[in-house]
Amino acid sequence: MNRLRLLAILLFVGAAVGAAILLLAGDEVEIVLQRVLAEPPDPSRAHIAMIVLSLLLVAGGVVIYPIAVVIVVGAALFGVDVALWTYPATLAGAVVGWLLGRAVGEGSLERFPPGAVRRLFELVQRFPVLSALLARCVPGLPFALQNTGLGAAGVAWWPYLGGTAVGIAVTHSVFVASGAAASSLLAEVRHAIVSGWIGIGVVVVIAVVLWRQSTGAVPAD
Repeated sequence: MNRLRLLAILLFVGAAVGAAILLLAGDEVEIVLQRVLAEPPDPSRAHIAMIVLSLLLVAGGVVIYPIAVVIVVGAALFGVDVALWTYPATLAGAVVGWLLGRAVGEGSLERFPPGAVRRLFELVQRFPVLSALLARCVPGLPFALQNTGLGAAGVAWWPYLGGTAVGIAVTHSVFVASGAAASSLLAEVRHAIVSGWIGIGVVVVIAVVLWRQSTGAVPAD
């Protein structure tokens, strides 16, 4: 049998089985999904989540990992309120990173020979507020490198704080909104998610059985 045709048959069977299970046991599936996805967060767990998220965001000011993922996941799992309240922690992480950059990079401009890096440092020092604000909007640039880099470039305290506060407020709001939208979308397509996983499971089982038959590895009775 043609492999493409076999794959199409397996996918059809998997989707059909998943749809049949939802039709026959839709109420039971709905109850389970409501408990997992739609149950309002426990206030005590929300406070713990806020503390954990805040610690992760402060540490993210000096340790390279994607704090955007932390904020998005936090908003999706624990709600917009919890994620929004972590904004001060994100700002605190930025301050810690700036302090580290200032301590490590003091006099760094003089150590660089004339070139692209030196010109970049001079440009940052010339427009400190704009540099601090725009750095928060550069996709893919780690948060820790933004903070330590601006500190090492010699950006003064007040320009750094002003530009950073505005820039983080914008990006933080975007990440929180993304997490909330992902949570709403997940709740709306939960039936499709369940049927998809059921279908994948059926496809895998059938594929393994057919493969064992084709290789002659069928277990003896």
